[in-house]
Amino acid sequence: MATLYRGDASQIKSFSLDKADPRALFGSGIYFTDSPRLGGDYTVKGQDVIFKYGGNWGKKKATKDAAIEAYLWRKAQYIDEDGKDLFYAKSLPAFADDPIRIKRMKFAQQEWEKMKKDVEVRSQTDGTIVIRKKTHPGIRTSIQIPKRVLDSTLNAEEEAPKEVIEVLYRALRNMDDAATANDMWDFAMRQNEDGYRPTWREIYTSIVANSPLITPEGQVLLRRGLKSLGYTGIRYAGGVSMGGIKHNAYLFWDEAGINKLPKTYQKPRRRL
Repeated sequence: MATLYRGDASQIKSFSLDKADPRALFGSGIYFTDSPRLGGDYTVKGQDVIFKYGGNWGKKKATKDAAIEAYLWRKAQYIDEDGKDLFYAKSLPAFADDPIRIKRMKFAQQEWEKMKKDVEVRSQTDGTIVIRKKTHPGIRTSIQIPKRVLDSTLNAEEEAPKEVIEVLYRALRNMDDAATANDMWDFAMRQNEDGYRPTWREIYTSIVANSPLITPEGQVLLRRGLKSLGYTGIRYAGGVSMGGIKHNAYLFWDEAGINKLPKTYQKPRRRL
């Protein structure tokens, strides 16, 4: 058995993939870390960060107004001209007076007006500015995961097995995206100078994360295919987005199995 941790805004006794975010790092799933500290930090730093505006852009210093403007631009890429949510980014028309662009930006602004009372825009010590949910104590969940479940996860940092590439290919074709399926296949089967093919991380973040597979329907197809190969989830190296603290992170798909495991809850101690 291994102890894993997770941070949330409130105590979660029952996890559901129906509430999982298909746009998360490796898609819908129940995410955990093996670091107790990060399990606590994620109650604010992880899922509460809605948007991060990075440092200085050229000679122009990042400002809160610029961060909000950049957030609206990004948000508009996930809204169509009728105000409906898109599950993957769609570029805005290039010209500022384009009526479709104006409509999509207007809907993004309306969403911001609804949410701004519940968020804060904060300057970070590294020069970045984040838009995040207002701070709260949060809850860290500890859970005991059987070793066999951990050992059956797909390692995102290793060369993706060919049968995994085939699952991705079929899933993309089933989502009527033959062009991305072919691009993914060519990318995934390409060997570098050392003879290695791309990892799951490289394939997913470079191609899949901008495809129909990040829709709820696409995620079901993807999970079904990977589970048929015996995988219980994804494991990957964390640390880049959490202050450089290296840790192992996991996402699991068996919500029923996770919900049956005993859990303990704790309010994490805040670090100033």
